[in-house]
Amino acid sequence: MIEKFETFLSLMEENWPEAYEDMMPSLPLIDKIHSINESLRSKVMAEYGLQTSDFGLLTALRRTPAPHLLMPTQIMDYMLISSGGLTKALYRLEEKELISRSPSSDDGRIKLVQLTEKGKEIIEEIVIKAQQSHRLMKADFSVQEAKQLDRLLTKLLTTVEAHKE
Repeated sequence: MIEKFETFLSLMEENWPEAYEDMMPSLPLIDKIHSINESLRSKVMAEYGLQTSDFGLLTALRRTPAPHLLMPTQIMDYMLISSGGLTKALYRLEEKELISRSPSSDDGRIKLVQLTEKGKEIIEEIVIKAQQSHRLMKADFSVQEAKQLDRLLTKLLTTVEAHKE
C-alpha cells in the first residue's frame, strides 16, 4: 500500500504539479486507515450477527450514565443517522434483546431506548475486540507521538468543520 501511495504522489508531482501543489497527501492515507478500521469493525460485528451501524447505536447508549437510556432524537444526534435508518436498527437490536423500548412517562408518544444487560455485555466485548486493533495501529508510536497525532487530527477536523460550507 505505501509503495502504491508513494508512486501515486510522485506521479502527481511529476505530471500534474498544479494539482499536487495544493494536495494534502494525508487525506488519502486517512481514508485508507478509516477503510481498514471499518473492515475490522465489520468483522467483529459480524461475529455477533450485528451490522456496523449497530456499533454506533450501542456505544451511544453505553456512553450514557446508567440506566443507559436515550430518546431516539438524542441517538440520531450522536450517530448522525436518519430516522429511517435508526428505526431499522432499533427494531433489529430490540429483536436481539440488546435494547428495550418503553413509552416516556413525560410523553407517551416517545419511546425511550435502553441498553439491556445483554446489550451492555455484548457491546463491552465488541469494544474490547475493537481496541485490540487500535493497540496494533498505534504500536509503533510513542505515547508522545500518539498524542501529537491526535492533536493534529483534531486540529484538521476543526479546520475542515469550520470551512465545510
